Amino acid sequence: MMTETPKSLPKWILIVSGLFALMELMVSVTLCFSPQSVLETVDLNAKGVDYVVYMWAARQFALGFIFGFATINYTQRVIMNKTVSKFLQSLLKKAKISSRLSFTI
Repeated sequence: MMTETPKSLPKWILIVSGLFALMELMVSVTLCFSPQSVLETVDLNAKGVDYVVYMWAARQFALGFIFGFATINYTQRVIMNKTVSKFLQSLLKKAKISSRLSFTI
């Protein structure tokens, strides 16, 4: 019985994981410096909106950092969990269910 885990991941998984990490980091920076380009339909002058925007930016930065760290260190479990959660989030957004559920690992 084989109990060892493989020491390398396929290149395409590392590429997709790296792209997810970059995407998360870019969204974070964009939310901090130009939130109107991401949030076109939100009144950014309303009370408390800037606080929510910065919280979202911090969340995106943390997710990007985790994804990037897992990609660099070839942490298979984290990469697969994050990839599956991203896939589920995109499916739920398409189905308009994501506002009720949160799949963050």
